[in-house]
Amino acid sequence: TKENSSTPILGTWTKSDRYDIFKPLIPLGAGKKYLIFRNGKKTGSIFLKRKKQAPPAVLAFYPSADTVPENLLKCYIRFSKPMRDQNIYSFLAVKDDKGKLVKDVFLPLKPALWNMDQTVLTLWIDPGRVKRDLIRNRNLGTPLKAGRTYQIKISSEWQALNGEKLSLDFRKSFFISERDEKIPNSNQWQINPPIANTSKSLSIIFPENMDYRTALEGIKFFKGDQLISGKPSLRSQEKQWVFIPDSKWQTGAYIIKVEPTIEDNAGNNLIRPFDNDLGLDSNNSNSPLEISFSIN
Repeated sequence: TKENSSTPILGTWTKSDRYDIFKPLIPLGAGKKYLIFRNGKKTGSIFLKRKKQAPPAVLAFYPSADTVPENLLKCYIRFSKPMRDQNIYSFLAVKDDKGKLVKDVFLPLKPALWNMDQTVLTLWIDPGRVKRDLIRNRNLGTPLKAGRTYQIKISSEWQALNGEKLSLDFRKSFFISERDEKIPNSNQWQINPPIANTSKSLSIIFPENMDYRTALEGIKFFKGDQLISGKPSLRSQEKQWVFIPDSKWQTGAYIIKVEPTIEDNAGNNLIRPFDNDLGLDSNNSNSPLEISFSIN
């Protein structure tokens, strides 16, 4: 029975030459004590220890490249466990190459932008400072200056939903290059088709580093009208998109559908640069870009 309970644990007993073996119908719970009775008399007890789990940690930070444009727009943090949402910006600090704290870098959104299980956080570099000619840009300038190096620190005081703190402080350093104001050119993407009748990966090589989340989610494969299921990932500092299918590739024609909202690190998408005046934009198409290829 469980300690402080008179209800027997359901299960089956078997005997061996040396042991009596009990197999519970429902697995016993960790962190609990159980009493053993024989013919109505207590003969012993067992305590099931909880399996020690690793503390939460930062698994990845995007952009993963060491050089980013002055008009960097978004960052992403991927944690090993669901994290708490309270006062998250107090656990983030940005310092320049002289060790000076840089204030008002991130847009303090409430609620913050998490994925469904609160393991991936989206951080916006304040768009009002990144986009030129807005009041905050004119008054404060861009948060990150070209030619300088900055370090983002994530404090180990940040807690997971279960109350555990991060195992260590996390730091990511960037060198800041000139502004990037050009839209990504899909005509320069290199498509590397896989081999038919295999489950080998298909890859797309970009000529520049792309935004982690929009690039990961914004590319789909079709054979006719059938969506090809599989797992995408980004590699080589977000310059390579890799897709591993759930089943083997078949011979024939395929179409890659690319959402026009895919961005580079400066927020330039396939339709317009981030700094573009929307009132002057003549291309309002939201239809996916289609790229054809064949597997022989």
